[in-house]
Amino acid sequence: MTKKNLNFVHSDEIWKDHVRHELLSSRHWPESWGYMTTEYNKLNEALCGGTTSGSQFVKLPPIEGALPKASFPKTTAGEIGWKSTRDDYRLEKYGRYAPNARGICGILKLLKWPYEGI
Repeated sequence: MTKKNLNFVHSDEIWKDHVRHELLSSRHWPESWGYMTTEYNKLNEALCGGTTSGSQFVKLPPIEGALPKASFPKTTAGEIGWKSTRDDYRLEKYGRYAPNARGICGILKLLKWPYEGI
């Protein structure tokens, strides 16, 4: 792998060009696409029967039992293993893995094949 030659002046010019392009695009957007905002407002009035205020919220029932009863650990080191000690949050739901699943013995020994079969 070769080291890339970095030209900071060139990189700065590319960045300036990107910023210039964004500024020009933001100035010309209302001329080309500004009608979309009025169309959205018309559609919103047609569907909702008038202008909607920001204070219309749906009241949801409280969630019970979603949060753990134990307090949250104060340090990040305490977070590691916080839930792993509880049986509800175990990753191995169906028991421990088989000893041959961890690579203790090879496939040849597991299937009782001769080593010459490789």
